[in-house]
Amino acid sequence: MATWAEVRELAAKLKTTQDKSSALRLSERTWVDIVKYLTNTNRLKLIFTTDGRSYLTREELQKEIREEVEAHNGRVTLMELASNLDVDPLIVEARLSEVIVADAQSKCADRLISIPGEVISESYVRQVAHEIQDRLEERGEVTIGELATVFGLPTTFLVNILNEYQGLLFRVQKYGEKYITDTFMAKNRAMVRGYFTAIMRPVTLSSAASKLNVPENLLSGIVGSLIANGQLCGCLIAGRGTYVPTCYSRAEDSYVRAFYSQNGYVEWTYLKRLGATDPASYLRSLLPNAVHLSGVSMGPMAIDHLKAVVEEAARDATWADLSHCLPAGLSVKDRIDLVTKHIKKLSLRTVEDGLFVVSEEFVNGCMKHFDKLIRERAELAARENRQNLAASHSRNAASELNAELSKRSHHTNKGGFGMGAREIKMKNVKKKYLPSKRRQGGGQLEADADHDGYDVWTSSTESVFAKWISADELNDVLSNALSSELPGEIVSGIVSCLLPQLERSFSNILDSIFVPNSDTARRRETIAQTQEVINNMLFAIQASIFSVSRERRISNVEVRHRVLRKVSPTMDELPRLLRLCWLGHASASQNTVYPQSSFHAALH
Repeated sequence: MATWAEVRELAAKLKTTQDKSSALRLSERTWVDIVKYLTNTNRLKLIFTTDGRSYLTREELQKEIREEVEAHNGRVTLMELASNLDVDPLIVEARLSEVIVADAQSKCADRLISIPGEVISESYVRQVAHEIQDRLEERGEVTIGELATVFGLPTTFLVNILNEYQGLLFRVQKYGEKYITDTFMAKNRAMVRGYFTAIMRPVTLSSAASKLNVPENLLSGIVGSLIANGQLCGCLIAGRGTYVPTCYSRAEDSYVRAFYSQNGYVEWTYLKRLGATDPASYLRSLLPNAVHLSGVSMGPMAIDHLKAVVEEAARDATWADLSHCLPAGLSVKDRIDLVTKHIKKLSLRTVEDGLFVVSEEFVNGCMKHFDKLIRERAELAARENRQNLAASHSRNAASELNAELSKRSHHTNKGGFGMGAREIKMKNVKKKYLPSKRRQGGGQLEADADHDGYDVWTSSTESVFAKWISADELNDVLSNALSSELPGEIVSGIVSCLLPQLERSFSNILDSIFVPNSDTARRRETIAQTQEVINNMLFAIQASIFSVSRERRISNVEVRHRVLRKVSPTMDELPRLLRLCWLGHASASQNTVYPQSSFHAALH
């Protein structure tokens, strides 16, 4: 066994040997080849730096990552971390992912956490949580947006921090985007209770929230809980957007009932001015026995008053003013419907959109006041119309005469009484006086004569009435005939009611004046047309006899046969033509001559 002195001697020799410089050294190229060989054979796993002059093992890289994060107070970006370690960012990110997974599995106390583009430690998360706690204790409320701006962290990550440390560092409640502490909630609750206890009129939650500097959704929840607990005497209405104190509701109910009992109706617009957001529902619940229209609620007293006035007007056969019976805020449609409902079984009609009612007997009695005016204006209109029709008939007769002259000159230019001209002339006569054509068109001819000009006159009677008689004239006539106390609205309403009857009366008077005169004119025109027809027939017969007589070799029997064959189609029209002549003889001119002797001579 060696002594202690021997051991010291051996140690001194070893130290001397180690301090001596070695005579054999490996070059860098040799070391590179050795490392390359070891990495290629998978005996050694190394990570190269970006300059290629250093090597790192995976454990060393992990150690340096942790040291770098700690050196930056628990938060560093990936690009800064890779730059400080002088390692490729992709390698750093890959190794960091492995470290984070390993820390999560091992539940490391100072684990690393990855956020987009950065890496932080658990100690940094605790530091952020303590800062949030300080803000909550100072202000009582925070928002996620505010925290994201202050710390520069994602909102989802901040929400996870709040949820993780809820009940450990702070106690918060979420209202919308805000997180509020219990202390802040108790403070606001006391402030809201005092404010809403003191108000005497309805107030909207939005205005109260702006005055109290409390979020509206938080204020709504606080007010609802206070009402449910009985700490506030009131209610939330209109979609829980307005608070109405109980004292105000009672005073409003008393006032509305008093107004209703005194006037018999309540206008909805008045309640809106008082602050009621839904007058219809309010009045239906407060006054269930009233008649609720679109803008007014009327009671039985007002309805009975209206009935009495209407029945009195029907009984006395006069008119009545309903403006003092109906509320001013009643719409036109509701007023007409209400009045029509109560005059349905009475001989009354509404005037001026239901503001007045007039008896049918009173209206019909006013018709006689317009007789003189209607007759005078109808005579003037008929006189002017006769002059217009006479001028129109003169123009028509001139145009027909010109057409006939041009037609005859056209046939005359074709030749004399030769065979060709004779055939053309006879064909024209036959075509003009064909019996079937005459029978078919005779009625139409008479109808056209009966309605020439008159149809145009009668079809526009309304326009003629408006031309000769204006509404102002009718109003003046009726105002002068009736009492001066009659309102102008009643006068214009009665005129409007009587207007169809006045137009019919005007039309009837025109008929009585215009139709006889028009019949005489038409009869004269018919006689003139009949004379022209007979002259044309005689001319055709004489032309036929003359053409046949030139042929010497034809016997008298053959001549008679040919003439009768030419004339026989016109014989069917002879009775009607003679009847027209007879009817028009009484009113025809004394100078009119009918060539009957020539006609009989031609036949014989």
